[in-house]
Amino acid sequence: MSDIGSLFTAADIAVMVLVASLPGLVLGAFGGALLHRSRRVPGALYGGLAGLSLTLLAWSLFLTAT
Repeated sequence: MSDIGSLFTAADIAVMVLVASLPGLVLGAFGGALLHRSRRVPGALYGGLAGLSLTLLAWSLFLTAT
């Protein structure tokens, strides 16, 4: 019998969600740098923040619904 499912605490789940949200950060930073060609670094920072926020929101909705 396996008890792996009962070993995850809230902190473990938060770390897993942050790791799962990293593609949103990377894609958002890439998109932000492409959209703001004159100021790439601020564009990448804002895009990364937006991408991370959207994926965290999506994970929050997903975990709430299940």
